[in-house]
Amino acid sequence: MAKTFDLVFDGRMNGDAVNDLPSKKGIYCIRTTIEGTDKRYYPTLQYIGKADDLLNRLSSGKDDGLNGALQIAKKTPGTFVTIAFALFSGTEDDLLRVESCLIFCTNPPLNDQSTEGFHYEETTVNISGQYASVFKSKYVAEKTEK
Repeated sequence: MAKTFDLVFDGRMNGDAVNDLPSKKGIYCIRTTIEGTDKRYYPTLQYIGKADDLLNRLSSGKDDGLNGALQIAKKTPGTFVTIAFALFSGTEDDLLRVESCLIFCTNPPLNDQSTEGFHYEETTVNISGQYASVFKSKYVAEKTEK
């Protein structure tokens, strides 16, 4: 059955301030940002993840996306890491479905799951919020064959 989800990315923090995250279920994106010679900032989406507890997941030191983005920032002067998140009140299966849709549609370089195919029925994710700038406003994924 086709489903539509709305995510509002209204939370954001620097990658080194993960202890300020809420202990709630949500979808998060990790991006690196560099200041260009024109003094404008250029963000790059690096990773999308889901968590039953955002604080626990990202403060554990075991998140591959966050660790990968921090390594990129260390190697590139002037780069910093930010985490944007949207709280999610749906089921665990819906949380996984939304994460899979976003990864499949955006193909972040530090994600390796959900890039080969999409295994759910048609899924639409509408994106909004103050910190949603690395996303388009809408993603639609349709089930792919293996």
